[in-house]
Amino acid sequence: MRNRVWIVLSLSLCLWLPAWAQPTLFLDVSPAAVADATPTPNLPTAPVSSLEVEPGALVRLSVGFRFVPQGDVTRWYLCSAYLRIDHPYLQAVTPNLSEVAENAFWHPQIQQLGLTAQTRAAVSTQTPPLRANLLRPTDSASSVETPSGAIWVVLAPGGSTVNEPFFVGHVYLKLAENAPVGTDIPITVYSQPDSTRTKPNSLLVTDGSTRYHRFGENLPVQVARLHVAASRTELFGQVSLEDYLASPAGVQVEVQLREPSSTSPAERHMLTLDENGSFRLETSLRGTYDVSLKASHWLRRTLSGVNLSGRVRLAASLTNGDVDGDNEVTLLDFGQMVAAFGSVSGDSNWDANADLDGDEEVNLFDFGILVRNFGAIGDD
Repeated sequence: MRNRVWIVLSLSLCLWLPAWAQPTLFLDVSPAAVADATPTPNLPTAPVSSLEVEPGALVRLSVGFRFVPQGDVTRWYLCSAYLRIDHPYLQAVTPNLSEVAENAFWHPQIQQLGLTAQTRAAVSTQTPPLRANLLRPTDSASSVETPSGAIWVVLAPGGSTVNEPFFVGHVYLKLAENAPVGTDIPITVYSQPDSTRTKPNSLLVTDGSTRYHRFGENLPVQVARLHVAASRTELFGQVSLEDYLASPAGVQVEVQLREPSSTSPAERHMLTLDENGSFRLETSLRGTYDVSLKASHWLRRTLSGVNLSGRVRLAASLTNGDVDGDNEVTLLDFGQMVAAFGSVSGDSNWDANADLDGDEEVNLFDFGILVRNFGAIGDD
């Protein structure tokens, strides 16, 4: 059987509801750094239903609702959303093991719309299970129960005619570190029959104290999806180009990612520096690697034992003078510079690699740099 994350959402409206009248339920997924009250950055008019995530990622799952008036059904009084998690690689995040209400969060729209935030809670396998019953909380036989999930109940005193989409609240989900790359995790809105009309997946509609209409098993299916992708490491930082007077913007640097002590690259990237000498790259490699950098007339610099995980900041200074690009400053570099001596950009004998200081002219200043670094050898 395919593992799923089951989500049940329920809503309650006032007056009789024709069978063809359906509210709109929706889900939104967004990446998160910490589990707090910060709401989704997405708009309820444009929820995001698909997200690429890495193993171990934290995901904010938001639930939302839109009431669409139909016929003489113009108001709703109660909205409840119940989430049950049943997937081996996904777990509700519950930092508060005793006050489970603190593990689920309201969206600011609840207050902005004048609604009453009645009940919220989120549980996991580390907390007591969640038991939910809309009308008879002491009737365990008619309750839903889950060891991992969340619930929200919103009231609209006097009834609400709000018909624009709004977010109810959110909860955080943690993807397992061992979640296989390529796994798709569907998050599905569904409903089930409820003869008691009390479970959170039932829609209770009334025009008085005795008339009810059950709706829960007719909810249209809505699906959000998490796709497990390879973890990405971000390398960023700054390269200092020694003895270079011009802006580093546009200078290309080759970056090799190597197994420790190896000179064969596992990955090779060609990067273009910005005006500050800064760079950024992403890689799927994880673990300890050597990072080797080489620019045109600068010697190679290798940074050993870099832990590729998350965001990694690097800084490297490259020695100038390698006119012929063989990673050494020798008489061969002198010979190539002599051939271009006195030239400026556009001349027939112009050699950009001999213009060590970047002033658009091959002159004595460039010879001075070469003399100062003569005999230097770059890293392997």
